[in-house]
Amino acid sequence: MVVSDDRTITFAVGIGAWLRRIRPDGVLEELAGRASDWPGGDGGAAVAATLVGTGQLALGPSGDLYLTDINPANRVRRIAPSFGARDAGEWVVPSEDGAFRYVFNSAGRHLRTETANVGYPLLAFRYDPTGLIAVDDDDGNTVDIVRSPGRVTIRSNQGPATELVDDDGDGYADRMLVAGEERVSLGWNDRGLLARSENAWGVAHVYGYDEEGLLVSDGFEGYPAQTITAFEDSNRVGVTLTTAAGRTETLSVEQVGATVSQRRTDGVGLVTTYERNVEGHDITTFSDGTVQEAIHRPDVLLGPGVPVPQEIRIRAPSGRELVRTLDQRVTRDPDTGLLSSRRTTITHAAGTAFEGTIEQELVVNPDGGATTTFTTGGGRVGRAIQDATGKLIRIERPGRHAIRIAHDAHGRVIEMRQGPDGAERVVTYDLPPLPSESFEPISSTDATGRTTLGTADTLGRVSSVSDAAGSMSIGYDDPNRTETVTPPGRAAHRHVFDDRGRLTEYHP
Repeated sequence: MVVSDDRTITFAVGIGAWLRRIRPDGVLEELAGRASDWPGGDGGAAVAATLVGTGQLALGPSGDLYLTDINPANRVRRIAPSFGARDAGEWVVPSEDGAFRYVFNSAGRHLRTETANVGYPLLAFRYDPTGLIAVDDDDGNTVDIVRSPGRVTIRSNQGPATELVDDDGDGYADRMLVAGEERVSLGWNDRGLLARSENAWGVAHVYGYDEEGLLVSDGFEGYPAQTITAFEDSNRVGVTLTTAAGRTETLSVEQVGATVSQRRTDGVGLVTTYERNVEGHDITTFSDGTVQEAIHRPDVLLGPGVPVPQEIRIRAPSGRELVRTLDQRVTRDPDTGLLSSRRTTITHAAGTAFEGTIEQELVVNPDGGATTTFTTGGGRVGRAIQDATGKLIRIERPGRHAIRIAHDAHGRVIEMRQGPDGAERVVTYDLPPLPSESFEPISSTDATGRTTLGTADTLGRVSSVSDAAGSMSIGYDDPNRTETVTPPGRAAHRHVFDDRGRLTEYHP
């Protein structure tokens, strides 16, 4: 057994053919190992590796876990961190869908967001003693946060500033301004909870809370509100949402032993249930009697934080069944521990409408980019190619010419090309220079040479669209409602709303 600086406990199970760990939050995770009479799986995912038996465990300075695999191998093996080597004091958490990974420091501050597979940098966060002061992306786009007495100003390099204003000095924002114009006013109760919000056209929401500070009502000011009622009994907790019209929806959660169950009853009484046990086995029963069973295992690259359904079995009330299995394999750079390739194979069982396999393979290129290849069961192949910053630069589809994509220095698409050399069809985008404190016009020219120009108002709303046929204008009466749409050479289409923002009239 070994304990890391963040109090994660890693230990061997039985004779040591399996390794598990307990996170500081108490969650038990499968880390590595499958029983075998000979070790295997080097260079791949730890959860798929085979171990004979574990002797000693030790942690390296970069988070690597070293173990002695006993007879007959008598060797020392290394399990690299899921995301490769990290600076001391950095911790990585994958997103729930496995698309991103979030890097935090030992104080819990979010430092960076990266793509999960290859680690392309997406966002970086900067702090001073007062808190977050800037967010930067890899293309030089920035969001700066400036704090001054009674005001927080949020300014990007692509548009006007947003300001949060504290008029009475109590530490809570009373107004939100965009481009200097008030868009939302806020009111707070004596416990610091949001009690009222009013938008720019005078529509207000009011919120009610119980003694514990839990939200119990939400509605338009002056009208019946929807209510939220919590309940608890034995091992079950839940909430009932009742709309202003009296329609109810209930969601409850119950834990019995190692199995967690959910039950949802919608407004017309239809029931859907879901349960999951500690081994990652899910069963969902839909209101029509269809049952879906799924067996989850840790993602081979991202680990237990991203459980992946290895097998899904769906049974309809008629008895018809669909089975889908998923196989994942990864290889890593032996020096950095970062991804070299990742292959995913989805197989639909014989006798189903989707019978056959679909393969997806991502390979990291020498220049740091990546190529993802998609292969259907019929042998049709497509590819998507990214550059070293993760931007999509080429799309290849079966039977069609490749699409080539160009970006400017800020990561914006400025050109798309398709066709053979000398006969390409080109689409271009004329974008305003950055930084900019306003929303400048944007034009695009398609493959036939036709140009479309779009303009926006101070809030970034489209105000006109012009092409060779003329100009269409759009008018607004508030930040979110379209009041008029005027096509070229025709009368305006008008929209009329009530005091709750609902469309009541349309005049073509």
